[in-house]
Amino acid sequence: MGIGEDQTISFGNGEAEWGLKRYSGAGATQTAMTKANLLEDGLMLTHEVAIKARFQSSIISWYLINGRAYPWRQTTDAYKILIAEILLRLTGAWKAQSVYERIIGKYGTPELLASASVHEITDILRPLGLWNRSNTLINIGKQLSSTFGGSVPRTYSELVGIKGIGQYTANAILCLAYKERVPMVDMSVSRIFQRCLGFTTNKPAYADKELWSLALDWLPETNYREYNLGLLDLGALVCKYIRQSCVDCPVASCCQSRYRVTTHAKE
Repeated sequence: MGIGEDQTISFGNGEAEWGLKRYSGAGATQTAMTKANLLEDGLMLTHEVAIKARFQSSIISWYLINGRAYPWRQTTDAYKILIAEILLRLTGAWKAQSVYERIIGKYGTPELLASASVHEITDILRPLGLWNRSNTLINIGKQLSSTFGGSVPRTYSELVGIKGIGQYTANAILCLAYKERVPMVDMSVSRIFQRCLGFTTNKPAYADKELWSLALDWLPETNYREYNLGLLDLGALVCKYIRQSCVDCPVASCCQSRYRVTTHAKE
């Protein structure tokens, strides 16, 4: 399933409405658009480019003012980012922060993590629950130590080859640590695309190839780190699963579900 054939995304700027139609094609979301051009900052842009640019810049500008500050966002250390991503699974960031700081403080390298006992890690993880992450963390430490010389690999194929690392975690490391232009898509980002762009799906984010393709299509060429984090924070703070705040949304002018949304399945 994709964005409906008869659905239109529009940005209103008080003077004009910018419209873009999307539909599902064979294996990927495609774009059907009028060839009319818009004049913006002296440059002629197509509808698609203008709308994407407006959406992207709105997310980035909002993030720079409202983005959440966590210690794993203040570093480009791939190991620290990896630890944070494991802890953040099914866990609120505010809850994971103290646990993250304890693990980094005591097991600051993959070698130290690999030598830890399950009991030691479980004791630290106790406030979070989901204690099976103790084995995941230790096993990742062992794989990094034995296969990669204590370093976090820099390629997608190597990252997802490590047991315990999936597409989202791999892309988070590539984007936040290694500054690669890749999307980061979780259920909150899926929710934004469903509500704002009219994308439809009944799949969880990690299993939806079309969703990931759409996310890559809407990823800016620059400032993609801020854009990715902005989408995550927008989903956590504004475009929430319930009690969303449309009046505070930086892309409300393009949202097909503005003031009408409630919840989405598969969250």
